Amino acid sequence: MREEAAHAAHEVCVHMGLRHRDDAQVLLRRDREVAVDVAGGVDEDRLAGRWATDEVGGLRQGGVVDPAENHKASLPPAGARVRGYIPAVSPRRKPSSVEKVPRVGDGAATKAVGPPSGAPVGDRLLAQFARMLHEAGAPAQRLEGLVGACADRLGVRASIFSLPTWIHIAVDRGDGQRAVSIRVDPGAPKLALLEATYAISNRFLAGALDARSALDALEKLEASRRRPPVPAFVLGYALFSAGAARFLGGGVEEMLVSFPVGALVAFSLALARGRRERELLSEFGGALVATVAAALAVMFAGWTGHSASLAIVSLAGLVTLLPGLSLATAMSELSTRHLACGSARLIGAISTLAVVGIGAALGQAVVRRLGVVPAESLLPEAAASGALDLLTAIALVAFSGGLALIFQSRLARAPVVLLACV
Repeated sequence: MREEAAHAAHEVCVHMGLRHRDDAQVLLRRDREVAVDVAGGVDEDRLAGRWATDEVGGLRQGGVVDPAENHKASLPPAGARVRGYIPAVSPRRKPSSVEKVPRVGDGAATKAVGPPSGAPVGDRLLAQFARMLHEAGAPAQRLEGLVGACADRLGVRASIFSLPTWIHIAVDRGDGQRAVSIRVDPGAPKLALLEATYAISNRFLAGALDARSALDALEKLEASRRRPPVPAFVLGYALFSAGAARFLGGGVEEMLVSFPVGALVAFSLALARGRRERELLSEFGGALVATVAAALAVMFAGWTGHSASLAIVSLAGLVTLLPGLSLATAMSELSTRHLACGSARLIGAISTLAVVGIGAALGQAVVRRLGVVPAESLLPEAAASGALDLLTAIALVAFSGGLALIFQSRLARAPVVLLACV
């Protein structure tokens, strides 16, 4: 963006590369004529940010509105030149310290975004801690408690409020309150990232690191992160499904048939990663794939002379999609009086259950329509006893190994995951 400021009644030229054609009008001071060169975009995000009003002579309070609301007309095509007389707005004042930050997902490592580079190091450290804890799947009470403890270590007053899709931090240093709002996606468990972030926070709280060193350590940790490879992701789901088949009452045949079903579910989820519109339907598609793939796998096993229960294989593929951990986290947050975050997470988990159920029902309808297997085989069977034998021990190892891969645990922590499953 380029701004050329002048005195009253002079023309101010603003060249903006906007993300959407409907995003665009700048409010400046009285008696200013504004020329806006708009380059239309394709992204749905609205234009947000802060005008550097203290750094550009002549510019005063800035804001963004929709011109269609004031002029009852939409913007002309991209590249057109628009002129209009802008009425007066409020007098010069200090710009707001609220920062709008892009959404942070759970995919590949993203560049750290938070308070502006000129903000105090402590403010940036608190925002970075909150972002990384949320992305690693920390519950609200743990996130807010740890960030609050770091604020006490910095000697500032901080108010932290977190939701599954939003983090707000307000810091008061005695000279006015600065606030940071961060738009995030619900974090999925990432045990290795969570452990590393806890280690840095513990060192900072113990006095082994100052604010600058802790911030550098967090940024280095985030820069070193990589999205887990698809083969590991697929293997984790396959092992999880194979182990779950045993605990659902299956035998060797069900475990062997559930392995490729879990792999196909993981592959369908991997195809949806990185595309927002696909991710919203990933659980539905995964449930549909699990039900249909289970029927085809059982039919193929029958051709080879092996009998497997379709109900158990289907459930073993579906269990990887169930939001069990989200439900547990939501109840934990509700029990600690984090009502807003716990309620939002609980509603999200219930929505996921509904979507998975609809996908599974549609898959069963497809299986019945095609006549792949008898309809009676879709009914659940009684589970086997919980006695520990060799097959159950193998299933337990497969189950815990799948969890370790799905939750991105360190290899050295695999025995701890196994003990937790036991």
